[in-house]
Amino acid sequence: MRKISPKVPVLAFSAAIMLGLGLTGAVFTYPDLHSACAQTSEAQTEKSQSEETKSADKDKKEAVNWFNDFEKAKAESARTGKPIFADFYTDWCYWCQVLDKKTFVDKDFAAFLNKNFVPLKINAEASQANEALAEKLGVDSYPRGVVFSPNGQVLNQIRGFKEAPDYQETLSEFLQK
Repeated sequence: MRKISPKVPVLAFSAAIMLGLGLTGAVFTYPDLHSACAQTSEAQTEKSQSEETKSADKDKKEAVNWFNDFEKAKAESARTGKPIFADFYTDWCYWCQVLDKKTFVDKDFAAFLNKNFVPLKINAEASQANEALAEKLGVDSYPRGVVFSPNGQVLNQIRGFKEAPDYQETLSEFLQK
């Protein structure tokens, strides 16, 4: 039989009473209890991250099928007759990140974009070619959606963030013109 140190039950009992009284700082005074709380917290964090990964994997299956090269997107557009939808973004742009996390992961919007456009994602600062293209198009704020015809002519632009239904409505209007 394993012998339990007489300190452990007393410390646990004292900590439980102090926690019950709202004296949470007491937990950090007793190293044994602190490490037990930390282990529980780590286990909960790992479980949460695992669930987020599963959710992200599910979203990836139904996500936008982005092209990352303008020339390849133009070739696909010419082949299919679909217009190009280009998302111009930068790594430092807060609203670009929100657009990625909220709008582009919306399953209905992703399906709409994949069905009706050749989706293209362009980091405007990743290369000189991307910077030159953004400058040529007058892209001076981010995020910026740009719709191109299959022959590469700019048809329209969308400035800033939009929720998925609003973005889809705007792009639907572009398709009807």
